[in-house]
Amino acid sequence: MQELNTHVQVMSQNEQLNQNADLARLSMQEKISLANLTQKNQAASESMSAQNVAELQMYEKKMQAGQVNAQLAQQMGLANLSNKQEAAMFNAQINANLDMKQMDANQQMALANSQFMQTMTATQFSAEQQSAIQNATLLSQTDLANADARTRVSVENAKNFLAVDMTNLNNRQQAIVMDQQIEQQALLSDQAAKNAAKQFGATSQNQLDQFLISQSNNMKQFNASARNAMESFNVTEANRMAAIEAGNMLQADTFTAQLEADINKFNTTIDQQRDQWNAANAQAVEQSNVQWRRQANAADTAAINASNQQNVQNAYNMSALDQTQYWQQLRDEADYIRTSYENEENRKTQLYATALGNEAGSGGAKGSTSSSTLVSLVKGLI
Repeated sequence: MQELNTHVQVMSQNEQLNQNADLARLSMQEKISLANLTQKNQAASESMSAQNVAELQMYEKKMQAGQVNAQLAQQMGLANLSNKQEAAMFNAQINANLDMKQMDANQQMALANSQFMQTMTATQFSAEQQSAIQNATLLSQTDLANADARTRVSVENAKNFLAVDMTNLNNRQQAIVMDQQIEQQALLSDQAAKNAAKQFGATSQNQLDQFLISQSNNMKQFNASARNAMESFNVTEANRMAAIEAGNMLQADTFTAQLEADINKFNTTIDQQRDQWNAANAQAVEQSNVQWRRQANAADTAAINASNQQNVQNAYNMSALDQTQYWQQLRDEADYIRTSYENEENRKTQLYATALGNEAGSGGAKGSTSSSTLVSLVKGLI
């Protein structure tokens, strides 16, 4: 009974292994090799060499990728993914070593339909390159309804990257394309946009948006030029090697000259684009510097004006105090003069009244005195 259960269990495992191998699209030879390695691992794992372990791990990764592909096809409503979609998903999971568990169905579909992943042949990716592919996949699924200009530019760049056809590029050239994507994602990051705004003194969001759009256009032109140059180089190099093999040295020399001309042309184009960008950037920086100097001068002038204003205000306040005291002194003097005048007039009036009273009481010719004589006498006294 124990042997029967063991046999049933082994048969079940073999059937499951066979199904997973089918999902992984393994050839018959690969299935046989997988079965032998699995049996060897179960019987005596210590006897397996490092190469056997690595080979078994590769088969396991392929089978896991096959299960993910089957689930994705089911979510997409398909019986099976197309050959290109399967190739893209195997490249993403096996070559690029991307973790599908961190991606939702839409992101997995974006990878499956990506021209880049479908035509990619490189097998070794750095952590930065893996991150660049994953970032591009995430960005391609961004909702642009309420996105700002920087996000729109980043999404467009990511979609263009995933749409790149790598068929005619070798592994080294594919790595260059991915490294360019890493640099471009860094240039389009939030921090880079903020730094650029500070560098050329953007005074509004529109100015920053215009700069980012210009950056995006420059990137597209560079990417197109670089890919065309690489493809042209590959075609010309293939023709040159064919001419060498055919013994046609004249034609080979012609292709060599064409290669050199194409390389010089590409380098010249890149130099011109670099010079144009540097000139535009230098102009933007110079404008920012002029604006900064104006603001600095305005700030300095404002500080000087404020200082002068305070000095004048201090001087004016002191003059106002002196003036107040002076006016008070004038008021006192005027009051004194007026009071003295009124007192003098009052004394005169009293003397006139007294003199007139005495004149009326004395009577007779001897004691009589004219009014004019009395007035003259009072004025003489006062």
